[in-house]
Amino acid sequence: MKTEITQLNLHSRYNLNRIKRGKNMSKLNYFRKKGFTLIELLAVIVILAIILLIVMPIVLNVINDARKGAFEATARGLVKTAENQYMKNHLRDETLAMDYVFEDWQQVDGEPLEFSGRGPKEGIIRVHDNGDTEMAINDDNWCVTKDHDETDINPAVPYDGECNLPSEDVVIGNGDNPGTIDEDEDYDVDEYDDDEKDCFIDGECEGVDLPEHYVGTEGTWIPVAHDNELYNIRDEVDNVFGAGTKWEGTYLGGEDKNYLQVQDVNLSAHDNWDNGDFEGRYDGAGYNISNLSMTGGRIGLFDYVYGEAEIRNIVFMDAEFILPDVSSVSGGTLAEYVEYSLIENCVVINSVFIGDGDNWSTSFGGLVGYLDASIIRSSHTINLQMEFSSSVSGWFAVGGLVGQAYDSYWQADAPAQILNSSARNIDLKTKQDPAIGGILGVAANDNIKIANSYATGKIEGVAQIGGLIGFLDDTDGDYIEITNNYAMVDITHTESFIGGLVGYTTIQPDWFGYPFTFENNYAVANISTDFHPEDYQSWWSDHVQGFTGQYVYEEGEGLIEYSYYDSEVSGFDGAGLNTGKYGIPRSTSDMTYPHNDSNTYLNWDFAEVWAIDPCVNKGYPYLQWQTFSTDHLDLCILGSNSPVEEGETLTVQAHVYNHTGSSSDKTISLTIDGSEKDSTTVNIPANSGVTVDLNWETEAGDAGEKTAVVTANG
Repeated sequence: MKTEITQLNLHSRYNLNRIKRGKNMSKLNYFRKKGFTLIELLAVIVILAIILLIVMPIVLNVINDARKGAFEATARGLVKTAENQYMKNHLRDETLAMDYVFEDWQQVDGEPLEFSGRGPKEGIIRVHDNGDTEMAINDDNWCVTKDHDETDINPAVPYDGECNLPSEDVVIGNGDNPGTIDEDEDYDVDEYDDDEKDCFIDGECEGVDLPEHYVGTEGTWIPVAHDNELYNIRDEVDNVFGAGTKWEGTYLGGEDKNYLQVQDVNLSAHDNWDNGDFEGRYDGAGYNISNLSMTGGRIGLFDYVYGEAEIRNIVFMDAEFILPDVSSVSGGTLAEYVEYSLIENCVVINSVFIGDGDNWSTSFGGLVGYLDASIIRSSHTINLQMEFSSSVSGWFAVGGLVGQAYDSYWQADAPAQILNSSARNIDLKTKQDPAIGGILGVAANDNIKIANSYATGKIEGVAQIGGLIGFLDDTDGDYIEITNNYAMVDITHTESFIGGLVGYTTIQPDWFGYPFTFENNYAVANISTDFHPEDYQSWWSDHVQGFTGQYVYEEGEGLIEYSYYDSEVSGFDGAGLNTGKYGIPRSTSDMTYPHNDSNTYLNWDFAEVWAIDPCVNKGYPYLQWQTFSTDHLDLCILGSNSPVEEGETLTVQAHVYNHTGSSSDKTISLTIDGSEKDSTTVNIPANSGVTVDLNWETEAGDAGEKTAVVTANG
């Protein structure tokens, strides 16, 4: 073979020389007469085939991965859209539970969903009464599902003709999600009828009683009906307010006046809202302020809230803050800085903060950036998303409700306070090293009180992360009260000072006689990391724990009392650690209904503050203010012996809790695919629960996936 190649090369050179000498032979004729041999052609084909065999699978994998990723993105968008529609329906008192059904690339049932991309070929998105969503959709190539008790979709899997809602062999449930609170029913915003608005605005108050905190303000309120009017409240000049409503008129504005919102206000016409200061009263009356958007500066509907201002009953929807450079930028949906004022009954739904930039010295909170000697009461963030990237140098705090809280007035009887409030289903992500907390990022070396509040969701970050508070600083021996709170927040981190409730705590002696109270709290946190403790210093494990990551106080046994964490969920058993500093580890069964009352929740007030019910909050204690304002029953399925074989007995265990002041007889029934299989009548004492077993004697031919439904009547 080597000889043949050599002769071929010589022959080729010879002919090329002949062409150069201008002999009677052109290149075209030469190549026509002298082509490739059959062996050469076969060799080229074999080589190309080999290359194709190597490259083609790689190309196909890339294409499949791209299609898979695109369909997963579509699925997430559909879930988000369905959740947003649920929020809107809730605020309008419209139907909450809904199925969104797709067939042949078209939506055929449910309110029309707006989304980008082609969408699914077929499937269903189911939204329950409590806001939980589940999904099963396909595009003929991929199947995407979502469990009702998960915050994200399951990874797409190849579609094989089956793409069903996640379930056991027998699907148990009655349209509700056992073990969760109906979190969109448990906040209150005051709403007013036209007679009450007349009293506020015109002073016509016959037969009308305003809330006690507004007595004496009758006839002093200015109506706000549109975005330009919301902007004009800062100017102490005559402007038209309430345009298009019965209260339309010319009013003297100013940041110290009283304002009553009289309809929903949409700020979508303002790409970068120009906020101002405020020191008066603003009552949103339960109406929405939607589509607030900013790209920099001091973030919030208001900049600086001060001078004993009062802000109540605003519902923020779909605020978006895209911050390309957050250097010296800070804030929250409501305000950047709140000083010596009151925020009450304000709700933030679906706010998004996306930021990048270096050299930060700032604070971001879902509601407020900085809280100074002020009170937040009965206020909540729901589905908050924050994501900050790039590097950081300087002081930085991120909180689901408040970024940073302190008391520059140094008044122990009036600390910065967060009361009866929550941050629900938060999704906080940072790639830097700020302090991050589910409720509060940093309590900064001053007086602070957090009571009867909670956080749920997930946090991803570097260090100083707590399910409730990221960094609690009491180096000056100030007034600190952290009582009756809980956090159910999953935490992913890359460094240390991580705790299910508090990431980093510094406690100093009581220099000024101020009390330090830290009791009756609990944490349930799945804590994970990409780093391995064995690769670091021996003290690593002491700085990542189920309750408190780091507790700096060398004197005594610690000051944390009657506070617990689920050691099974967190993965930290607390062995050898001081429980007065790092909380008390308990098993899941100890902490959930009916709980071990001999060693868990000692000294807790289950008469006025806490409640526990297997149908609520996954069986962990919840705060009594979280329940409905009216008497009701909670019904849930605790479990079943599914799957069973034909001829065996399927047993479904259900629990019903009577949240009323009197006993009640109820008939509890089990139906399978619409057919009643068993029922029993029980007497349920007041403020108590009963567990029952319901049975189905299966027969030949009953095999297959069934849906079990439990109901209570009577």
